[in-house]
Amino acid sequence: MDYFATPQRSNPSLEPMVFGVDINKCTAWFAGTGDEPLNVTLLEDVAKFVAAALDLERWEPHSGIIGSRTSWNEIIRLGEKVRHQKFLVQRLTIDEMLATRSPNPVNLIDTLYPDSMVHFARGEVEYEPTLNQRFSEMKLTKIDEFIEKWWSNREGQVL
Repeated sequence: MDYFATPQRSNPSLEPMVFGVDINKCTAWFAGTGDEPLNVTLLEDVAKFVAAALDLERWEPHSGIIGSRTSWNEIIRLGEKVRHQKFLVQRLTIDEMLATRSPNPVNLIDTLYPDSMVHFARGEVEYEPTLNQRFSEMKLTKIDEFIEKWWSNREGQVL
């Protein structure tokens, strides 16, 4: 979730990076229709849940935390609302996204974006919010709250 504040830095532990939707430049670039499910969680919320989980007597083989179950199209809609303008959206097919991969990647980042977008488009990044259920009293930041917080007073920002 933190990357949707880019170029602002919502967490000192994360470098700003555009991922899927650039609310600053009012653009989006991803694979699929944009309606595929997408789970996003604020890094600070992840840290709270991990800290709480350290006290569990037994850990399950898989654990999940979900701040918001959303989609690229929903994030675009929220961005357009706070920026008061339509976004330029590029929806690529999976094959088109795979074609953007660097043939000779120098580092992980060269393939991370297109590979991640393909996994999202295929619905391969779905998981259950097991820790949400285990710690139901803990509040999570929702994507609409996050975007409102970071963008409501920055209508024309482009850095």
